[in-house]
Amino acid sequence: MGNRQTSHQEEVQRSPLYESFSELFEELAETDDETLSIKKETFQTHFGSKVDDFDELLFSNIATNGGANRNATKLTREEFITGFEMFLEKGGNEDERLGLYFTVFSDGETTMSFTDLVEMFHIAQSLAFIVNMRAAQDTHSEAQTIADVWARSILGADDGKHPDSAKFCNWAKKNCPRVFDGIHHWVARTLLSKGCLQRAVVKGFHGIPCLPEHAAQNHTLLNKETLWILSTILPPCFLGNVSQTIGSREQQSTNPDEEKAILIEWDQLYDSDQHGQSLNRFKHHSMAYHGPTATLIKVGKEELLVVAVDVEWRESSSSWGNSDCRIIQIRPKFQVLRAGPNLIFFNERARGLPSGIVLGQTSRPCVTMDNALTSAKLHYQANLSPQTVQKIEVWGCGGKEVKRPGRWDENPDKAILEMIGVTTNHSQR
Repeated sequence: MGNRQTSHQEEVQRSPLYESFSELFEELAETDDETLSIKKETFQTHFGSKVDDFDELLFSNIATNGGANRNATKLTREEFITGFEMFLEKGGNEDERLGLYFTVFSDGETTMSFTDLVEMFHIAQSLAFIVNMRAAQDTHSEAQTIADVWARSILGADDGKHPDSAKFCNWAKKNCPRVFDGIHHWVARTLLSKGCLQRAVVKGFHGIPCLPEHAAQNHTLLNKETLWILSTILPPCFLGNVSQTIGSREQQSTNPDEEKAILIEWDQLYDSDQHGQSLNRFKHHSMAYHGPTATLIKVGKEELLVVAVDVEWRESSSSWGNSDCRIIQIRPKFQVLRAGPNLIFFNERARGLPSGIVLGQTSRPCVTMDNALTSAKLHYQANLSPQTVQKIEVWGCGGKEVKRPGRWDENPDKAILEMIGVTTNHSQR
């Protein structure tokens, strides 16, 4: 009787998802040698996707967490449930999630090679797109290039030293802390059939914004691969929030197809190739947009930068921008250069102040661009020689509901600048 009481107490202390795991086990399990278990092939079929290898990596991790051998070919009820309880417990913490998926992808090894990192990039990206109701991305040349840049950035200067979990997690926390949010959401969605349970496991999942159809046709600097990697670091104001929005309508529908409808579509505001590369044209197309923006700047032969601004662009005599601003290097190395408030300085004609655009604090600039927006100095590099600005794109990140309510003539910042003697009426090129 005492043993029954102890057993009952242990059962009560199991995960709130225990019953759901048990139901799935009963659905997938078969009797083999009078023992009910889930065969590896059955597990891989259930957790299969268009992405190769992840189902096998996931099985090995669940087997190990559940107390079985990582080379096991089947899972008992206890191994299956315990394995997933540990998996979701670790994955529920943002910091532990990075280490969890490093363990999954390293497949029992303590370090990961360049090839392993590239494969991890492609799988995480592809399953994130699947969660967002879009097809898994093909590993074409553009995706391959970005994956290579990402992997080399993790390896650092010493390409021969493979990163362990600690090195990877330290790097990812700074540069892509949500890199596994999409894949974790996919696992939870596949594991748990009820929408409310999925939302309990993955809170605050931020979707990948959409691009307009013309983006691929016009060969814009911003493509789907770059957009995904940006979604792993940009704050929520730039992204659609799948779980919170769906959760607010939980009583209305649990249809996962609704997730696609609420994702933000970024709107291209300015393209220097189409609209002309000058400060006037930049202002004309960008400054009336009252919402967060992402500006892509191609400098020299290979440098690509992203300037994420959480407020509308403006001219001012001091630096501006709120805490969600980011300056990110995409190529030839992926890294967050600066993050936080007051990272943008934009002045055209006020005397005694820097002229052009300064990214980063004026006392400690990261990038400076001249008044014509044709030349830039990259202060984060050792070489401060001016380099040619090849192209600039500005994307509105607030969704279609963000309007362009007024012209620059109606902007209150214009009146303030004119009060201090700054001429703001400029002819358009």
